[in-house]
Amino acid sequence: MVDGVGTGETWPRGRHLLPLLAVAALCLNVVFVVWHSVSGWEFRLAKTDFTGVASDYGDELQRGLDDYLGKLAAVHAFYDSSVEVERSEFKRFTGHILDGQESVMRITWSPYVAGAERDEFVRKVRRSGLADFGIEDLGPNGDPRPAPERSSYFPVLYATPDPNLRPVIGLDLASEPARREALERARDGARMATTPVIRLRGVSGNLRGFFVALPVYRPGMPHRTGEERRRNTSGILGGSFQTAAVVDEILREAKLPGGVDLYLFAADAKGESIPELTRALPATTEPLEPRAQAALASLPHWQGRLVAGDARWTLMVTPHGGRLTSFYRTWMVVSLTVLVFGVVLAFMWASARHALRLEDANRKVLALAETDLLTSLANRRAFLKRLTQAFAAGSEGAPRFAVLYIDIDDFKDVNDTLGHPMGDALLQEIVVRLKRAVREADLVARFGGDEFAILQFNVADDAEVAALATRVVDVMAKPFDVGGHRLHITSSIGVSVFSPGLSGPEAMMMQADVALYDAKDEGRNCFRFHSPRLNQQVHERVTIAEDLRSALDRNELLLYYQPQVDMVSGRITGFEALLRWDHPTRGLLLPDLFMPIAERTGSISLLGRWALEEACRQLRLWRDQGLPRPDMSVNVSAVQLKGGSDLSFARCATRWRRGTSIPAVSSSSSRRRC
Repeated sequence: MVDGVGTGETWPRGRHLLPLLAVAALCLNVVFVVWHSVSGWEFRLAKTDFTGVASDYGDELQRGLDDYLGKLAAVHAFYDSSVEVERSEFKRFTGHILDGQESVMRITWSPYVAGAERDEFVRKVRRSGLADFGIEDLGPNGDPRPAPERSSYFPVLYATPDPNLRPVIGLDLASEPARREALERARDGARMATTPVIRLRGVSGNLRGFFVALPVYRPGMPHRTGEERRRNTSGILGGSFQTAAVVDEILREAKLPGGVDLYLFAADAKGESIPELTRALPATTEPLEPRAQAALASLPHWQGRLVAGDARWTLMVTPHGGRLTSFYRTWMVVSLTVLVFGVVLAFMWASARHALRLEDANRKVLALAETDLLTSLANRRAFLKRLTQAFAAGSEGAPRFAVLYIDIDDFKDVNDTLGHPMGDALLQEIVVRLKRAVREADLVARFGGDEFAILQFNVADDAEVAALATRVVDVMAKPFDVGGHRLHITSSIGVSVFSPGLSGPEAMMMQADVALYDAKDEGRNCFRFHSPRLNQQVHERVTIAEDLRSALDRNELLLYYQPQVDMVSGRITGFEALLRWDHPTRGLLLPDLFMPIAERTGSISLLGRWALEEACRQLRLWRDQGLPRPDMSVNVSAVQLKGGSDLSFARCATRWRRGTSIPAVSSSSSRRRC
């Protein structure tokens, strides 16, 4: 020991070193065993995890391909069960089948046309509405040109729309060798046939994909042999698939863990062939470098097959960077074994366990602070926290998101009539429906009372947000069976969609709140998107409300008197007092513009009292001038009738002597009557 150095004591060197050497040897053996065991375990674990993830990618890609081919098969079944399919029927049925996936695949119908029947077929199609229809081929540059004389044609008659594809109506599919071979295999074999990956004709840009053909035979005609199939072919139902778009769409929906690279090869690819398609998951800014199949075989990899009709592709999956693991666990265990040998390891383990317990306790406290106790949803604090994170990610280029601010209409009536326990039970049922309406990745929160909010992530376009809002409105409008009561409620929703120009999360919440009030103004049970128009309306209402407060003091209000005439005698029997506002900058304003604002701000009572007293004053003036005493009608708001004392009938009547008519008061709102 260091304390014994220089003390003059002589220790037997051999006996002193033997224990040290024994401990050192033991330590080396332990390190070797630990390294060998942990590294082997880590490698097997990484390989198992990688194999599972890679096979999941293969299964998901195959399942996705089967789903897309199933859509084509569904259209084929529709043709098999129909004698003749009109263009409108094709458009309606394929639109339902594709359901927004037109940019991934295109479905075409190409009837069989014999060479001798070409002219009659073209005339028939032109008479049906396609005046410029013709059977065409595509030139080397992709430009259409009239097809030369052939013994038969398969021109495209119907095709699903796609903004990325140029029109292909009239294109003879048999004019291209790869498609012609697939058509013949499908027709002669009565099965689905697929081309290799080819450049898609009619596609804008250098997009590649594969074409799938399904034969349709004439109803009731035999097609057991090859000759019968060729003779009785009605046409070919085709599907054009953009390989990259199909793979990306399948992977987007699969939501599998990343850390892998995908390589797709043709089934007959040689060892030095480059892949048809590469994908790095998660996606990186730099495209994945294509690597030959032989080079990938020397790396840890998983290999499988993808099948589409009679076409085959080889899928190779490698770990990102070509290494299964960095053996960081092994290095960590070896370091701990050398540095924390013995009691220190036990002490650190106890400390770690104590820290884990504290972390669990803190996590529970944080969860309680961000959870609504009644519904177990996220509360306002948690929602705003996630919204702030989403806003920061969106500002850096992450997918868009949207906020849906929900208010339950007439919920107060449930509490007032059935009690708060019934209202709480109804809120819990509302939460169940909201969770069913959203996706798993979306966040549902309760802000308190009958207010909820949804944070919808990965929004492709406004139609996706509108679809979610429509689902929420629909499920809220359905009756609730709670505690033996059948309750009917509705919901109003304000929507704000993220845009880079927004100043922050607070601005999004304000936009959603403004849109919510617009939805309530529109009659409730609906949703409204925020727009600049709403901001303008809010600004206009605030400005008018401010001006309206001083309009009486500035004598800007006027009463116009509309006579009521007896059509038989021509005698004036009464007048209706109509309120107008002579605004100093806007000119003469009608009640439709300022009466709703007056009712909201409480100014309506002052306006109504002024109108009534002014009408009384005018009647007295006419009486003093010796004019006949007609009846007078003054419209007042229903808000005034709730507080009848504000009308001051007695104070108004004191201005009249006995026998003078009191103005009639109508309960109709001035906004509707004037």
